[in-house]
Amino acid sequence: MTRQLVENTDKFIKDNIDDVKTAVKTKDLLREKLKKEDTINIEDITDEIFKDETLKQEFINFNYENNIDKPIEVDKEFVTKIVNTLKFKLNKNITLSIPEDIYSDINSFEVRDNGDGTANIIIKDVSTIR
Repeated sequence: MTRQLVENTDKFIKDNIDDVKTAVKTKDLLREKLKKEDTINIEDITDEIFKDETLKQEFINFNYENNIDKPIEVDKEFVTKIVNTLKFKLNKNITLSIPEDIYSDINSFEVRDNGDGTANIIIKDVSTIR
């Protein structure tokens, strides 16, 4: 069910969230919850992830419709696999995979909000490209 929750969240973001900052924040918060918690209740994480009441209810309903309607046990083995590398699917058919330690290092990687729903992704201190 952990995989299903991650897939549901990715699909929900793709279909319902146009603002890059909110999309990134949503993925970050879910990732942190999966790392820290043994059990996830969809209503509880929704309250922490979304401020907008409409988005909260839509996310809950979306998960209920996709078989997550009760607390789930977090599959720590799966979480370990997915949290070590973050994947972003960007417009223009670009997929970006970033190791978590690079993503978390402000001296190596930055998502800069443009204030208009878009963002610039900055990869710093690149010495080689292959």
